Amino acid sequence: MYIKNILFFDNKYNDVNNEILNLIDKKYFSYYFSYELFLNHIKNDKKNIDNNICFIVLDEIGNTKTIFVNLNDIKDNLFNIMKKLFKNIYYK
Repeated sequence: MYIKNILFFDNKYNDVNNEILNLIDKKYFSYYFSYELFLNHIKNDKKNIDNNICFIVLDEIGNTKTIFVNLNDIKDNLFNIMKKLFKNIYYK
């Protein structure tokens, strides 16, 4: 949810994102993290169609929609978001 909020809504849900981060034990942000492995897991999600990644996004409370976004279109932004979260992320 945190990643979707930043990818699609910029600063609209900052309060929600801060609450999400507060719920997560900070030790997880120091783990070594492979961005390639993360991308492989995203690609293999059963809701996706080929390289089009399925996102269920919140338009407003009680109103969601399903959108498909090509992974190549968001790959760099996604990496930048992950870099802010994880201290030890690596990407070849």
